[in-house]
Amino acid sequence: MLPQQIDCPGYDITGMMVPAKEVGGDFYDFFMLNEEKLCFVVADVSGKGVGAALFMTVAKMVLKTAAQAHNTTVDELLSTANNLLCQENPAELFVTAYVGIMDINSGQIAYACAGHNPPVIVHPDGSSEFVPVKPKLPLAAMEGIQYPIMYTQLQTGETLVLYTDGVTEATNLDEELYGDARLLAALPSLKRLSAPEMIEGIKSNVDIFVGEAPQFDDITIVAIRKIS
Repeated sequence: MLPQQIDCPGYDITGMMVPAKEVGGDFYDFFMLNEEKLCFVVADVSGKGVGAALFMTVAKMVLKTAAQAHNTTVDELLSTANNLLCQENPAELFVTAYVGIMDINSGQIAYACAGHNPPVIVHPDGSSEFVPVKPKLPLAAMEGIQYPIMYTQLQTGETLVLYTDGVTEATNLDEELYGDARLLAALPSLKRLSAPEMIEGIKSNVDIFVGEAPQFDDITIVAIRKIS
């Protein structure tokens, strides 16, 4: 159900999801809305196993359908998806989500966040920073929530890295969290890699930190690199 790559002129885009159990509740998606706009989503359903996976399927479909509505904006997309998921949620699960719509010509991204981890922009010199988000309740938590639009810019040579908390909350045998600082520290050495190589590098860095400790949460990583 999850795309591996997409043909988007001027960009290198890929994603991975590694479930903690046989099936997972994390998901990601990226798809063209028209010839000039790319929509991308990274999300995490509360809970584990089959129940979370089933709700993930519903949430993924609802978000994509809302995104493909004519001339929708990212705030309308999340508000519509939230209201629909509140109505179809007997298990009372919720979904954290980060959704962006990017103009592929300019690299400008309009985005909104529903309780999800902030992504990171990796600059050509290897420096990196978190993209600011305005915290709001996750999807399916309560109807009628408004999700404000924010904007950022992806320049040539930069990579936007999106992920779920399975990355930053990965835990080793000493019960230490991988955390935000380790994620930022891992990125400079990956700055010149392709999108697939970058996400593999991040996952490998997490694996080295975790060691023999079991994986307790799904791990999802998406990289969007502007190459021209």
